[in-house]
Amino acid sequence: SAQEASPLTPSDDWGDFGIQTQWMDTATKPGDDFDRYVSGVWVDSVELPADRTRWGSFLELSELSQQRMHAIMNELLASNPAPGSDAARVAAAYKAYMDVDAINAKGLAPIQPYMERIFAAKSPQDLARLFASPGYASPIGIYVGADAKQSDIYALHSYVSGLGLPDRNYYLKTDERSQKIRSAYLEYLTFLLGKVGYQDAGEAAKAVLSLETRIAEADWDRVAARNDDLTYNKLTRAQYE
Repeated sequence: SAQEASPLTPSDDWGDFGIQTQWMDTATKPGDDFDRYVSGVWVDSVELPADRTRWGSFLELSELSQQRMHAIMNELLASNPAPGSDAARVAAAYKAYMDVDAINAKGLAPIQPYMERIFAAKSPQDLARLFASPGYASPIGIYVGADAKQSDIYALHSYVSGLGLPDRNYYLKTDERSQKIRSAYLEYLTFLLGKVGYQDAGEAAKAVLSLETRIAEADWDRVAARNDDLTYNKLTRAQYE
């Protein structure tokens, strides 16, 4: 089953306070290493899956949900839903998504209309229109969610986006590991841009990395980004425009 495939064995032992104390390393003083004190036994007893760079309870739940969804979709396909029904449309979309051979046969042809619009952009105004179009990434991310200080209303939130590496520090730190990561990232960008038709993919990759570095320099670090008061800068629509 999906549950048996997980490296972790879910437990119902949540104690009197909703805490799984069986994972605690009580031999460690919490003042010396609180993370080890809380999760030391878990760290020692759980093996990191071979296809993962990290693992934990939330990732376990995500994997379990994906396995369950996979099983649900396979059951839907096996049921042969009536043509034209909602179930049939979902099944058709899923089959197309899973048809790797057909996807590989089409190559990059499906993205050419998007690339043509990108290549045609000649001004900041052209780029702004692309950024606001569905299907295009943007250096400014926008979403609608509950107002952080007035949860009974929704607000339009914006944040710095557009970085290919996980965090601003990947661009700014100068230690050997960070430099190796940036070098590998530059190779990856060169490969991607070459595939989509850039004549000088290497120079284009350097330009992308340079722009992302400038965005990283303007972005806040994780400590500042977690300051709810600092990140709450509410504007009226007139001020925003």
